[in-house]
Amino acid sequence: MPNELAPLEALPDGQLVAEVLESLGISKSTAYKYLGELQIKPQTHRAKAWLSGDEVELLTAYARHRGARLSAAEALAAVGRGTLVVSRPAAAVPEPSEASADSADDDREQLETLALQLQALGAAVELGAPLTTRQVRLLLGARPGGDRVTRAGIEARKLGYNLWQLSRAKGKG
Repeated sequence: MPNELAPLEALPDGQLVAEVLESLGISKSTAYKYLGELQIKPQTHRAKAWLSGDEVELLTAYARHRGARLSAAEALAAVGRGTLVVSRPAAAVPEPSEASADSADDDREQLETLALQLQALGAAVELGAPLTTRQVRLLLGARPGGDRVTRAGIEARKLGYNLWQLSRAKGKG
């Protein structure tokens, strides 16, 4: 009777996604939707998906917040992966008014608004921070209509319901 031990194989540090799903009581499709919103890509080993301990904690907290009927953007903010915040919150950046620009004060105000929008747009692209549809509309000047929208060399890619990410469009520089 041979007394040989099978060689030990290194396993990823963490937990199987299937085990996490069972403990959270959520479906596989819901879990992968949440992982996409969190921008987490599970590690694979022998055709099984694994999450690190930190990823399990993040997914657990996020699922709890989403289960409490928070939107994706609100849940992301609650777990520390919130939406973009610049010197003034994007929601506080007013849209340029359609009113006549007869006075110098109106022109100056519109230029300040434009400068804030450009600053926020640059930061959103640089950081890759998740944004709401409203924030994308404010930054790009148009409501995104499909899963991917390109305007002025900036691409808005839909991550989930009411959740977008901005990046430079391919070939733009």
